[in-house]
Amino acid sequence: MYRAVACFFANIKNHLASENVSGASLLWAIAALVVLGGVAAGVSRMNSTAVQEKISGEMSTQAYYAAFSGVQYFVSLQDDERELFKLRTDDARVVKMGDASFFITNIASDSDSWYIDVVGNAGGSGGMQSHYVLKEVVVGRTTKKNTPILVDLFDAISTEGSLRKTDDSSDTNNDGSVKGTNKNGVVVDSTAIAGSAYKFSSNYRGRVVHSFVEDYNIFYKGTIMVFLYPTSPVGDYAGIVHKGISKIVCDNGIFADEVYTLQFWPSGSGHVYKMFIIEGSENTSCSSSNKSCLCAGSSSWRYVEASSKTKVTSDKWQHVAITWEQNSSSNLVMKFYINGSLDSTTTVGSFIPRRNTADLVVGGQSDNDTGDQNTFYNGYMDDLEIYNRALSAEEVKNHFKTTRAAYCKAGHSTETICKANP
Repeated sequence: MYRAVACFFANIKNHLASENVSGASLLWAIAALVVLGGVAAGVSRMNSTAVQEKISGEMSTQAYYAAFSGVQYFVSLQDDERELFKLRTDDARVVKMGDASFFITNIASDSDSWYIDVVGNAGGSGGMQSHYVLKEVVVGRTTKKNTPILVDLFDAISTEGSLRKTDDSSDTNNDGSVKGTNKNGVVVDSTAIAGSAYKFSSNYRGRVVHSFVEDYNIFYKGTIMVFLYPTSPVGDYAGIVHKGISKIVCDNGIFADEVYTLQFWPSGSGHVYKMFIIEGSENTSCSSSNKSCLCAGSSSWRYVEASSKTKVTSDKWQHVAITWEQNSSSNLVMKFYINGSLDSTTTVGSFIPRRNTADLVVGGQSDNDTGDQNTFYNGYMDDLEIYNRALSAEEVKNHFKTTRAAYCKAGHSTETICKANP
């Protein structure tokens, strides 16, 4: 059956893309495939609860099958074709089939899957119209992506005119801009695990800002790992990696455009590592300074969190990794690793992470020179890597052991990080 479905859509996808297909015969052919179960080919989930949502009017048979035809169309494409389809304008992502059509409204991806919303429409421009929407449909990639989405080498800050940049060596190649109230906010330093590292100063609100790319909208799985050497004072809420640039905090404690954040958190007389992931739609039409507008409806925003059991160590190197992944039961599993060993596991219920077009901030929780000093990192940072998949325990351990090897051989063998045996 799968071969029949694949061949059928391989034959029609070029016609669909041209938006000049005669509707009736094609629509009912698609309907037959749906009834026979072909819609499942290549699709692992319709949304986080596997429920299709009817959004207006009485659901018509045509709108229902038009929505499923959009899913099957997307399944029939190769990854490079999906990338091109994603670049189309909204109007060009509407595919007509006579009086029916489907509209693929949102398209995003990670290392394993594509995530799309599909609206089926019936009734044409006149008369009664019906709509049927499929939310968060998950379609497997035709080719897996396993490389990091951000790798900061931390060995140079190049100067391009007045703009100082960091070097991102991942496939994204999205270099970061160095910012702060003083040029010493972020500098290259020889205190490093390998080569050179960045030294951040919270006094000067030092941070590195990577401009938005869709890859930074990490959804149901991801990994952030880094070597850290915090120096006093340790900011109570200092950001290590934070997606979002606003310094406005709403009444629920969430920054107005926050998507996820790895940061320090006060605990007793010291600090632990915290990871927050946010759910809820932000008000993107507001001005960047209008708190009442930005925070309207924020009472419905939700977040999940995980904490390390191990405390943050000052004036010593520590390797920190956080992974998260939604399992087959739709629960989100978050794991902290410290110095290559599993430190804590947190499992939360079904969760749909927020996504937006906010930049990524390294070393702070906002891109603002007047932000709270406690939200900026103070110390050294080396070998930061971000993935849009959850690394395995073995991968985290190997990264820790191989990266620290040269450091521990160079006269540091008595340090805690070199004695750690994950």
